[in-house]
Amino acid sequence: MPTDLPDPETSVHDLIWLADTPTVDGTTPCPACRQENATRVAQVKFERPHARWVPLNRCHACQSVFYEGEDLVDAYDDHVMHDGYWRHYAEIGAGIHGMLGFVQAIQAPPGARLLDIGCGMGFVVDYWSRMRGDPAVGLEKASYGRAGAQHLGADIRPHYLHEAADLAGKTFDVVYSSEVIEHVPDPAAFLAAIMPGLADQGVLMLTTPCADALTPDLDPTVAVSMLFPGGHYFLLSAHALEALLRQAGFQHVVVHQQAEQLLAVASHRALPDLSFDPIAHEDYRAYMMTLADCDDRSFASGGLYRALKEDVNRGDFERGMDVWKRLCDVAKTGYGLDLNDPPITEILSVTDPHQALKRYPAWLGCAQYYGGMLMSGPYDDMRVRLRRLEAAGRLLRHEIKMNPKYDREAYSLLNTCDFHFLQAASYTILREETFLTGACLREGEAMPDKMWRERWQQVRQKLSEILTEQAPGATPAPPARPQDAPIES
Repeated sequence: MPTDLPDPETSVHDLIWLADTPTVDGTTPCPACRQENATRVAQVKFERPHARWVPLNRCHACQSVFYEGEDLVDAYDDHVMHDGYWRHYAEIGAGIHGMLGFVQAIQAPPGARLLDIGCGMGFVVDYWSRMRGDPAVGLEKASYGRAGAQHLGADIRPHYLHEAADLAGKTFDVVYSSEVIEHVPDPAAFLAAIMPGLADQGVLMLTTPCADALTPDLDPTVAVSMLFPGGHYFLLSAHALEALLRQAGFQHVVVHQQAEQLLAVASHRALPDLSFDPIAHEDYRAYMMTLADCDDRSFASGGLYRALKEDVNRGDFERGMDVWKRLCDVAKTGYGLDLNDPPITEILSVTDPHQALKRYPAWLGCAQYYGGMLMSGPYDDMRVRLRRLEAAGRLLRHEIKMNPKYDREAYSLLNTCDFHFLQAASYTILREETFLTGACLREGEAMPDKMWRERWQQVRQKLSEILTEQAPGATPAPPARPQDAPIES
């Protein structure tokens, strides 16, 4: 191991790419192709059982990446993470839009039976049975599978695949497994175990992070999320995944890279023309609104947040406003929060991610952003928009700082939020105080520096007045602003 690595206990970095990339032979074989020739490309920080750096290698033969050394996966033994994680997953973490879009790609006929291996909370299982009316079973050992079974009513069984004795001899037309294969030590054995449960004309569908996308140019937050130290054994390349599927006996294989993810479809029969387009808007939104009727606050608010996001992104502000009002109701009854006047100082004071997930919804910062963007079109209110976007920027920064490995949605929205905040600030000043943005100058003369400073101070004062303006019914004494708030930067 390089001797110039920073102390892992104090390092702010979770991933360090190596400038000098030595070849390592005869150490840890590649889990995908079993070859032993690899290049050490990076050092990844692991937190448990103690902070340390672990070498990351890239296989010469198949270009997959994997960790060097002993079995390093322990994340699923941490029940504390799961108690909070399932709520984060239900509220914002689960990529339901992508899951449903992918499962629709094969155009399965009515009546098709689905098995979801490692189904998480069971959203695909629930969608298949609830919206299609077709039989579906999920397997999930972790605790959030039990949460999905309880609150969705989906058929989710708390077993690993090799433990599911009640499924012995049964076959399924679609076997779906999303973001699972990278969690098992032997991907070839995992695929072999799937084969008996797949109908002769059935289709296997897999997703997994893409090793080809993992380069030094990739955003570090995204890279560490893909690597998931303590949770993933390896990342497969597109070449390696196709080779594994063909070695398992599939004659027809399609592997498609979509950003940092691989989507694979395999069968013994010829595959139809596959479309990896997103799920139809109305189908997705209809399912989100069924989740909104769930008896649990995380499932209900997660469905509403995703519907709000969909409506705002499509410019459907009237339906978006209806969803916002319902989300406000759930926030009040389920979390004790007023979304129109959230207690920012109180929220920012909670720095432990597990405590934060118990007290506040994981979508809070993102929902403030979409709530701000909602104030357009027929609901044009630039002051409300400005206040919500300012709150969103502060909350998104806090969420990313607390939990950088999981809050990818917050991370993806932050720059967009800052842009729209500055845009809203400019529009507000131009509308309300036009004189602050200009000056009467004689021809050929520039505005004196003192006058510019006075104008800027007036602009800052005006924005501060707007941002601390009380919402109807709000209590006095607005919260203090942190230094990293957009208006202070």
